[in-house]
Amino acid sequence: MNRMTRTRPITSSFLFLAAGASFTAAGRGELSRAFEAEALAEAGLLVALGFGLAAVAGALLVHGPVRQTLGLTRPRSGSPSIALLVAGQLGASIVASAALAMLGASEGSALEKIDQALSSAPTAMLPVLTVGIALGPGVAEELFFRGLVLGALLRRTGVKSAVAISTALFAAAHFEPIHMAGAAILGLYLATIRVTTGSTLVCILAHVCNNGLAIFLSTQSWPTWSDGLTLPLAAATAFIATRSMLRYHHASVAGAADAG
Repeated sequence: MNRMTRTRPITSSFLFLAAGASFTAAGRGELSRAFEAEALAEAGLLVALGFGLAAVAGALLVHGPVRQTLGLTRPRSGSPSIALLVAGQLGASIVASAALAMLGASEGSALEKIDQALSSAPTAMLPVLTVGIALGPGVAEELFFRGLVLGALLRRTGVKSAVAISTALFAAAHFEPIHMAGAAILGLYLATIRVTTGSTLVCILAHVCNNGLAIFLSTQSWPTWSDGLTLPLAAATAFIATRSMLRYHHASVAGAADAG
């Protein structure tokens, strides 16, 4: 056992402690200044730091390179295009948000309050919000949930169970029932990307773009007639991307069976 291997558990322990401190600080900040744009960005960065540190800490406890454990590799050859997968994620997110709004489920929820905070944020705050709500969480949450958690589950159980468990944990991390419902849809799609491409990098890109789109839509005014064009296009894109991933996965399973 070399020196680096021996120090991994120690380094991991320190990182887990730092992650806990980040989560604690984020919770205190949200309680004191809930649903203010600046507080949302600050809390987003602290939570992202916590998940990022926890992901690396967990990966250090696994035998093998951290990069490999977290799935930071190139997408599999022949898998659906990255552009299609990201577009599908955005489409699924738009459809899910529209469905919740039509059902009135988001009224009075944290999602609605976050949307209100973003819509009232000054233009000068947009770069900070983009980093704190889109970039930070998009990178860190994917490293933890699709990189560490889903990766570990895929090595120990079947694909369906791994996807279901990791998605449930991701949804539970968002606490509020309505927020959890939206997170479950997001997490399920991202988990499918991870299984299909074998790469957390694609998940990171899709998640960052998804959160970035949410900020963009919250800060813009759109004519009501645009819904008649946006929703069908979003639904079609999500369907095509999901179908493409499932077809690729089934073809890969069939190919592996034939090879065996």
